[in-house]
Amino acid sequence: VRLKIILCFVSIIAILWVYAASSYFATQTLVKETEQLIEQDLKILNAEQSLAQSINARMAAARGYVLTGDPSHKALFNGYSESAYNVQLELQAFDGFQDVEEAVNRAITWRTYIQEQVFTAYDAGDTALATERLTSTDAEVAQIQELYDVAALAKAAQIETEGQARLDKMNSTKWQLMVISYLITFVALYMARIISLMFANPIKLSFPSFWISISSF
Repeated sequence: VRLKIILCFVSIIAILWVYAASSYFATQTLVKETEQLIEQDLKILNAEQSLAQSINARMAAARGYVLTGDPSHKALFNGYSESAYNVQLELQAFDGFQDVEEAVNRAITWRTYIQEQVFTAYDAGDTALATERLTSTDAEVAQIQELYDVAALAKAAQIETEGQARLDKMNSTKWQLMVISYLITFVALYMARIISLMFANPIKLSFPSFWISISSF
């Protein structure tokens, strides 16, 4: 009977320890996944904000070139376009690319139009035509920027929501671990109490005496 009682308590403690260990490792995994998710989402958010700023900067550079003919404005436009292209490539590697895919495609079409229709007309000496064509894209630029801004706001909200949900889950797991720790301590102390009573009393414990010892604990 003594051996069975001891084995019973050892089994309880072992089960609690296994559960505690699994909960701990699950929490560590959740923390790591959360860090990776937030890092990826922040990269997407930064990329979306960068593209929104880029479209405005390129429009300003295109206007500067058509108004002044200063080649530095054209070089600036091309430089911004190259940077935007690199950001777009980075975005394509993430799951969130579909949120800005329309904006990216329209921005590429707009960039091609500026380079082939606006700059070409200006370089050919037709300033009026170049200005007219550039001005006709104002609405398109505004819409592209709005698409980027909407995507960025949605991503920021998603980061906040997912971060809070995972934080709540980690807090819940932390409380579970605390409760399990208290249970392990309680069971261990109770087991020590029962064992001490058994060794203090050489008479073999029967089930009635076992329950009496429990009530007196």
